[in-house]
Amino acid sequence: MDARSRVRAIVLALLVGVSCLMLVPTFYGSGTGEDGQDALPEWYTKIFSKKMVLGLDLQGGILLNYSVQVETALERKTTQRA
Repeated sequence: MDARSRVRAIVLALLVGVSCLMLVPTFYGSGTGEDGQDALPEWYTKIFSKKMVLGLDLQGGILLNYSVQVETALERKTTQRA
């Protein structure tokens, strides 16, 4: 493996590692655990304190149904071309 590929592999591994570290508060939370101990260490929650916020589509979503009036669309298209 040449040096360029090695650097890319290291950067990719670091990015994946940091991404996983950023997701930990989402799964374990930053509050106290059942035994009264913090679920995550204080230094960790200072660095990675925010949980992942789900977007509107994942929170509840919305269903949109589009419909086209084919006859009207064809009339307008033929009028434009004429």
